[in-house]
Amino acid sequence: MMMNHATVDGLTAEQAEKLFRPTQPNPVPVEQRGPKREC
Repeated sequence: MMMNHATVDGLTAEQAEKLFRPTQPNPVPVEQRGPKREC
């Protein structure tokens, strides 16, 4: 098993996945967000 911050903290892959579902829209209006970054 590959170790990462979730498994080190005792979360299973299934538990970690549930933390990101469902995704939530950003509550900050677009006009108030910082400048866009190039990835």
